[in-house]
Amino acid sequence: MPFTRHLAVLAAAVGTLVALGGPAMAAGDQDGTEGTRVTGVHILSAADATLLPDVHSPEQLAASCPADHFCGYGDAEGYGKAWKGCGRADNPWRGTGWWINNLPGTRDRVAMFDRRTGKKSYVTPHSPSRDLTGDWTNVKFMQLCVA
Repeated sequence: MPFTRHLAVLAAAVGTLVALGGPAMAAGDQDGTEGTRVTGVHILSAADATLLPDVHSPEQLAASCPADHFCGYGDAEGYGKAWKGCGRADNPWRGTGWWINNLPGTRDRVAMFDRRTGKKSYVTPHSPSRDLTGDWTNVKFMQLCVA
């Protein structure tokens, strides 16, 4: 991968990690303690996500996606991410890509919410499941661990 592409991937990843890990402030929360629940939804922090910079195919994502995680990849951005835990995760990608769901237990699905309306637009099948022809364009955020 050319050096400039590495820089672009790193810049996108840092922006995503800041967005995921920045303080989630609820009304009356003046200190912005990370992990604060906002309207009953836990915002996953940077500590809950692992950057997968060397993933460039569905096979690599499958091999890199640990048990107990939901993993995704965006073609345009050129990197993958793995989330562990339950809560809301902002979607860092646009355009095509893929996802792999290895979440455990009975709440092992992921709901995806529309970028324009904010309403639930898709729920993954139970784990283990995957979509190798996904499109992240209209996904604003994901809610991990839904029944």
